[in-house]
Amino acid sequence: DNRAEALAEAAAHDRAAAKTRAGDTAAAWEAELYRRLEGHVRSAAQENEAREAERAAAEAAAGAEGFELGSRVEARYRGRLKWFPAQVTSVAPLALKERTKSIGGLFSLGLRYEDGDEESGVPRLRVRLSGQVEPSELAAGCRVEARFGGGKRTFSGVVVN
Repeated sequence: DNRAEALAEAAAHDRAAAKTRAGDTAAAWEAELYRRLEGHVRSAAQENEAREAERAAAEAAAGAEGFELGSRVEARYRGRLKWFPAQVTSVAPLALKERTKSIGGLFSLGLRYEDGDEESGVPRLRVRLSGQVEPSELAAGCRVEARFGGGKRTFSGVVVN
């Protein structure tokens, strides 16, 4: 764990500094170490709060689009071209680095397909509400998945004109 290593390194540095400074006592060093540890505990708690806030925001965004737990949807299993009936089993926020390269939305979905297959981390772009149809024309700036050169593999992209 990087925090544990950083903390151990800080403690070693503090010990060395404490030995060289006149008047420093072991008790003062120990108090400083506990103060630093306490700060890391608070940081972890704050990180947990931030994760919960992201999860709540993802669930709210998904709900606003109609993708609530138990919703009946259609999805492209593993990015294939055909749409299959499924049910939403979970909603998860995308990590910040995933959001920047995401092809749709701040959340991903967990799905259970009618044939029993399950899939997690499905991006918003690959899921639609039952009965929705794909638009016949795409506006500039729209995020898409497209096949290149007639191949079967799809690539993320943005419509430019």
